[in-house]
Amino acid sequence: MSTKKPCENIGNSISNIKFLKSSIRIELSSGEIFDISEDAYVSDFKLYQGKKITQDEVKKLRDSQNNYIFENYLNKLVNSGRMFSAKKIKEKLIKVKHASNDVADSIIAKAYERGIINDSEYIQTYIQDAKDKGFSKSYIYHQLQKDGYSDSDIEKEMVDVNFDYIEIEELIGSLFDRYNYKNFNSARDSVFSKLYKMGYSSDNCDDLIKKYLSKNSAVEENYKKMELKLLKVDMDSTFQKLNHCGYNMMEIRAKVIAKMLQKKYAFDDIISMWEENKYDIY
Repeated sequence: MSTKKPCENIGNSISNIKFLKSSIRIELSSGEIFDISEDAYVSDFKLYQGKKITQDEVKKLRDSQNNYIFENYLNKLVNSGRMFSAKKIKEKLIKVKHASNDVADSIIAKAYERGIINDSEYIQTYIQDAKDKGFSKSYIYHQLQKDGYSDSDIEKEMVDVNFDYIEIEELIGSLFDRYNYKNFNSARDSVFSKLYKMGYSSDNCDDLIKKYLSKNSAVEENYKKMELKLLKVDMDSTFQKLNHCGYNMMEIRAKVIAKMLQKKYAFDDIISMWEENKYDIY
């Protein structure tokens, strides 16, 4: 009857130990290779070349290597230049690196202890970044809640942040500049849609746009000046496409008008443009 302990890995031993740039490589006589952190090598193991290795110690080396991979991945996320909440980092550890829930929690906890993750700094940075991009206060608050932060933590960092209309006004102006290839009504709808997606309520979007246009009447005037030119281009293009499809003139006229209305052109402008360009004589 054998007296060997079940945990022993008979014949397996450390064949080589290499000190790499940021890790320690442990090579076993079985051919297995493990890269572990310097901290783990110093704190968790008593290893030397030629040492016999048990099955339990092999498992411990394997777990240590996994932790080293997880910690490197966490550091990569934190230093990537992108913002990741602790919740998002945990989700990525589980989904991308296949860490278990408990292991992911352990890796996150160590990162907190070492100051690699700091909730206060993340919330501050997120608020300022989102605010600079024009997102509403309610949107920012909701996103931070989704990231798992408490109301008290969010309010603590948000209390001194000034959500000034001047900054929203600049955002609306830049949006109208961005959509200047559209007619006025389409551009206004696009600005509304963008603000709505950034967390502003429907009524708030309307109020902000009206307030901006009342203070910047030249914006609508400039759009109107370009609008007839855009209408002419759109009508010509639509007419030519339909004219080659075998429709009669009454059908073409109806379809052109419907298409221009879909693009938010004024009905009177559409009729005037049709009559001025005498499409009916084609």
